[in-house]
Amino acid sequence: MGGDIVNMRGVDFTGPCGADALPGSPGIYLVCTESSGGIRVLGVYESDDIRSHVSSNPRAGEWGSYEDGNGIFFYGSGPITDRDARASKVRDIIDTRPYAVPCVDRIEDDW
Repeated sequence: MGGDIVNMRGVDFTGPCGADALPGSPGIYLVCTESSGGIRVLGVYESDDIRSHVSSNPRAGEWGSYEDGNGIFFYGSGPITDRDARASKVRDIIDTRPYAVPCVDRIEDDW
């Protein structure tokens, strides 16, 4: 997978690319679109097989409703085999965006 390298919260992501160019390894991927402020992250997900997860992602139907005519593209991380580390980093990326990431499950503070 070639392309630019973007570092987000200590994780290097390579892209932009189509879903078929994502690695088939465990890691994290970003679902993005262009916006007036640059790249907007629509979703952040972890998986044991990034490429396969994109096609079966239950939130995939939502992505198109947030793109503004410039399409959807992806960034994928290198291999991250520790599932807990992936999940923790996904939460970190989602929770520190300066805007709400729309196509993810947010942790509700309902206590």
